[in-house]
Amino acid sequence: MLSGRRAFGGAGTASTLAAVMRDQPQPLHSRYWGVVRRCLEKDPARRFATAAEARQAIEDAGAARRLRGNWMRSLAAAAALAAIGAGLWLARRLPSPGAPSAHAVYQVTMDAGLNTDPTLSSDGKLLAYASDRSSAGNLEVWAQPIGSGPVRRLTSGRYDHHEPAISPDAREIRGVDAAMRG
Repeated sequence: MLSGRRAFGGAGTASTLAAVMRDQPQPLHSRYWGVVRRCLEKDPARRFATAAEARQAIEDAGAARRLRGNWMRSLAAAAALAAIGAGLWLARRLPSPGAPSAHAVYQVTMDAGLNTDPTLSSDGKLLAYASDRSSAGNLEVWAQPIGSGPVRRLTSGRYDHHEPAISPDAREIRGVDAAMRG
């Protein structure tokens, strides 16, 4: 019962014997399937000649499994060493904590209200965003140069204007109108 099931099944003794004579067993998912299959051969000339021969085949199957296990452990160790090497290489390439960054982050708007939907021009010199800073109760689109320069209100009205889009040449900025407010 290596597989946990019968090699040949039948409703009774006669049908089981008939299955042994005519059917092939279903393959096992086991390292010993070759040994089992040879033991169940219909042709006696293809079976093991002696129990010692069968025993040797079983031991060989176990040894092959051990060799495969050693190979897998070697592969896992090589993968672990590669991962450690990659980690050390990456650690040497990253800046140390506290080192100045090439990408500075700073606050651009200082409004007390809602600022949302920011978009940056392709040259990185202009920021457009939606804000309720005008106190009109709705969102308007604003543009602000990065670094210095005045903030400009680009839209007005009783509708929300949001999700601004800056053209590739930064000459045009559009805001999308939302639903009317009461």
